[in-house]
Amino acid sequence: MTGQRRTPAPAAAQREPLTTFVAAARSGDMSALERLLAPDVTSLSDGNGRVRVARRPVVGVPGVTRGLALRQAGRAAAPSLWSVQSAAATITDLWIVLNPAKPRGWHR
Repeated sequence: MTGQRRTPAPAAAQREPLTTFVAAARSGDMSALERLLAPDVTSLSDGNGRVRVARRPVVGVPGVTRGLALRQAGRAAAPSLWSVQSAAATITDLWIVLNPAKPRGWHR
């Protein structure tokens, strides 16, 4: 998703930022989320044509946190599935599936 590839963190090192991300997202702690995100974080949303999403990847902490805040406030669709990639204890990429029917189709 980002222009240059990073070396992904080992699974154990990814667990800490992921756990912190989930806790901050659930509680709405935007400051904690901002600290977790890499400066050039990229968020890609997939609405599968059924849910309105950004048409292009959102790059950078301000845009990504704005989208997360809208979801937290209930002013944007709630995610059905998150995929997070991290490197060096920061989250570098988010893939957010917003159509609740899409993940169900993967289990066939």
